[in-house]
Amino acid sequence: MRRIEEIKEILPHRYPFLLVDRVLHVDIENGTIECLKNVSSNEPHFNGHFPQHPVMPGVLIIEAMAQSAGILGYHIRNTNFIFKICHEFCDCLYTLNSLLFIPLMSCLKLPIFLKTFTM
Repeated sequence: MRRIEEIKEILPHRYPFLLVDRVLHVDIENGTIECLKNVSSNEPHFNGHFPQHPVMPGVLIIEAMAQSAGILGYHIRNTNFIFKICHEFCDCLYTLNSLLFIPLMSCLKLPIFLKTFTM
């Protein structure tokens, strides 16, 4: 399980744009990763994104998914990985609407998997 210090060694992002707090599980053979984002009220985007009923902006959810995929790519280090993850990531964006309501004080689990992964 990777903590924030190790994640910072992999990703160039920093607060407030580092959107992965912990890596729960990585399976290199099957091309999967599960990350966690703790959604807390002190994050700056909640001041202006529906202040009476704050929710995490969908674009930040997508960015958190992309950062999770980047961590998976770091572990796999396969040249075909980038094309596959970009293609499958774009496919999943069409079905993302049901995930776009993430209220304050939630834990957003970010499971990422490659449908057609082969080592």
